[in-house]
Formats: sequence, structure tokens, C-alpha cells
Amino acid sequence: MKLDYNIDRVIYDDFVRACSKRGYVPHVVIERLMKKYTETGQA
Repeated sequence: MKLDYNIDRVIYDDFVRACSKRGYVPHVVIERLMKKYTETGQA
């Protein structure tokens, strides 16, 4: 599924940089956050 959101460029760049430093793929991080939120009700 493709999500269209307007995200501040600086925040997005920081997020992608942090993911790549730790060896994560950004969309996997977002999917896990969504799954955790639906299970527990908090991010």
C-alpha cells in the first residue's frame, strides 16, 4: 500500500539517515510502528 503524506524534508532526511545508520529500511520501521500501534494503542 502506498501512503501519501506531506512530511517536513528535514524530519524525513533525519529519519532516513537514522535508519541507514542502524541498518533498517524505513518502510519496515513504519510498518512495525503501525502494527505496534494497532496492537497496543500507542506508538
